[in-house]
Amino acid sequence: MSKKLTVIQMANHLGVSKEAIYNRIRRGSLNVVVENGKKYILLTPDLESEKKVPNKTKNRQVVADEYTQLLKEQIKELKQKNEKLEQDKEELQKEKEKLLVESKEKIESIYKSRDEYIQNVLALLRTPALKNNSFLKEDVLEVDDLEEVDIVEQICESYEGWIGFYEYAKKKELSKKETKALKKKLKDELGKNKFIKESDGQLFVKEDTKLKKLLGK
Repeated sequence: MSKKLTVIQMANHLGVSKEAIYNRIRRGSLNVVVENGKKYILLTPDLESEKKVPNKTKNRQVVADEYTQLLKEQIKELKQKNEKLEQDKEELQKEKEKLLVESKEKIESIYKSRDEYIQNVLALLRTPALKNNSFLKEDVLEVDDLEEVDIVEQICESYEGWIGFYEYAKKKELSKKETKALKKKLKDELGKNKFIKESDGQLFVKEDTKLKKLLGK
């Protein structure tokens, strides 16, 4: 049966420091048993043959070599962690740039649509027929006395929830023949049906209105 030595005893036997023994234990080059919470190292035949080095210079060299090996292992581990952090950082940066681009495109799209809508409204305001339109008279009072911004806001409110006739026909998937017939019918219903409006010769339909309601059924 192999003799059991404490860490200090094994260090004295091999002529190295306690730290060197602990390093060898971590590397698994020494057989360790634990009794009553205390570590013992088995003095195997190969360790029996290892003699205490009397030369202090050689002893210091052994310790230095083992310490150097430990440092190399720690440096390798730190490099691996650093590489992982760099990869995570790069992925986060890419994700951030993607979100910024998507947000920018979304904002630009919103403002572009808003600008186009306002430009269309202003173009309508400049047409003589708009001032004489019956449905706008209720919503836009005394056009000449209002500031342009106020006019735009009122016009926007007047058109909110309304779509052009042809857009409505397209959504309902009507054929050309059905579209033509429906337009003629709606022309006759102007002023009678609250779901239909006309502006500057263009028909507008209340969005999501069913065909039956448009036809007064």
